[in-house]
Amino acid sequence: MTVILGHLVLHGVRFTVPALQVPVTTRQSLPQFWPSSNPVDWPAGTVVDDGMFHGFVGGKDFIASEPFVDVRPWKEAAELQTSRLVGSMIELPTICGKHVFYYPAALEMDAARGRFYAFVTACECETAYLIMTESDGAHCKSADAAERVLEEYEDLPGDEYEIQDSQGVFVCKALATR
Repeated sequence: MTVILGHLVLHGVRFTVPALQVPVTTRQSLPQFWPSSNPVDWPAGTVVDDGMFHGFVGGKDFIASEPFVDVRPWKEAAELQTSRLVGSMIELPTICGKHVFYYPAALEMDAARGRFYAFVTACECETAYLIMTESDGAHCKSADAAERVLEEYEDLPGDEYEIQDSQGVFVCKALATR
């Protein structure tokens, strides 16, 4: 994950298989401040300019400290297939890569106007997803057991709405403007 606060770029790394975890750095030699036992100097490393930005935030600039180990982004999460419009619904592929789910296209129209929503769905693999709309589309914010994802959803501030159409009732939560 990448978070940008002004000129500060925070890059988080999580290994999907803990047994394969290795220490990593970036091509830009950015300092690691967590976990760290030493003070961190900032600014440090090479500036991430516009030309480097997409590769950097796409997780393509990692270097493993172990020889012959290549660290890459989890393709299933980082490069989802493109969503598509199907009638009045948007078809969104799931992280597992085997299933899709649908949500009302009206939520995307609202997102383009700065009104965002969250909703929970699940695929046939029994994984539940917390999805949030943003100006550039819907994004998976969490994938876990249904109970945990529902707790995250319930903790979000906002009013819950039901959208009815020929497909049935769709429940979502309007989020505060970001």
